[in-house]
Amino acid sequence: MDFTYDDEQQALREAVRGLVGKAYADFENRRRTVAEDPGFDEKLWGRLAEMGILGLPFREEYGGSGAGPVEVAIVAQEIGRVLAPEPYLTSVVLAGGLVAAAGTDEQRTEVLGALSSGESVLAFAHAEPGARWASSATAVSATSSGDGWTLSGVKEPVPHGARADLLVVSAALPDGGTGLFLVQGDASGLSRDGYATHDGGRAARVVLSDTPAVPLGEAGDNGEAGDASSTIAAVLDIARVMACNEAIGAMQVALDTTTSYLTNRKQFGVPLNTFQALTFRAADMYVSLELATSVALWATMVLDAGKPEEMAEAASRAALQVSRAGRHIGQEAIQLHGGIGMTAEYSIGSYTSRLTALDHLLGDGDHHLRLLAAAVGDHDEVDPLP
Repeated sequence: MDFTYDDEQQALREAVRGLVGKAYADFENRRRTVAEDPGFDEKLWGRLAEMGILGLPFREEYGGSGAGPVEVAIVAQEIGRVLAPEPYLTSVVLAGGLVAAAGTDEQRTEVLGALSSGESVLAFAHAEPGARWASSATAVSATSSGDGWTLSGVKEPVPHGARADLLVVSAALPDGGTGLFLVQGDASGLSRDGYATHDGGRAARVVLSDTPAVPLGEAGDNGEAGDASSTIAAVLDIARVMACNEAIGAMQVALDTTTSYLTNRKQFGVPLNTFQALTFRAADMYVSLELATSVALWATMVLDAGKPEEMAEAASRAALQVSRAGRHIGQEAIQLHGGIGMTAEYSIGSYTSRLTALDHLLGDGDHHLRLLAAAVGDHDEVDPLP
């Protein structure tokens, strides 16, 4: 399988690396950025929009570029390399992906146009207290009231939910199923309590109390919202694969930083890479990275091939492999850095923290292992050899 990027994809990678790499070449700049609200550089967000990165996955008629999953994966990897805190994964890939998949033409034009131009930040309010990585919603209920809809309940955690100009909210429908709704950031009955996460990101507890909402997508004959569970599941799978690509970028830098440390740091008068045991451990990190990269790129190509029946399994396989690799590489990187790896001032701890956050964002390795194990019975038995 050919994982080589073509000339246009290489140019995209160099352009994104030049922009975000320059912005966060000094890791202290990232520290300063995440220390203050909203937790990312809004000027850089605007420059990403000017470059066309924020509209990359969306069709041209909606203000985007019409690029495919491979191009989006390249951007995710470059963001992961420098731990850029901009909400590309959650705002563009996840929330924007839902609008692109389920919205009306009018909604796509308005919402995706504002997102692509950098004028708006979207957030997907889906996770619920006590629930784990489901495609349905139960804690927030939708009620039809005359000509409109209102939502009531709690969503938490909502990545960048306090900063978002527009929320895409999942809610339980009166007749069963899960609907998707658009809620303005200044809507009545909406309260948002933002906080910092361990990896330097931002999340929020979102409380809706009879909050006005607009159904995402075409309403039924009676103005009813349709069940969007399958759409949510499909977009979550896409976001999982892109999260894997972001993790690949982070793991690559964690490995490079560790091998460089082993080469330059001396103990007993010789470089650390003189000791075979340490070199073998670094080699094992490399193997984990290569396996994870191959599976993540394969899953990206499955998305690019447009085979929805294979997307869920590909996303789970990639998520499982990347979860295992991220834990292995992150922990070994800290161990091989010795005492300095345990300090908050050194970058390697931040990379491990981000890998952990990505692992838990859309389903950790154990979750996807259970999904894959449950699907084993769906495969035909292989005839025994004669």
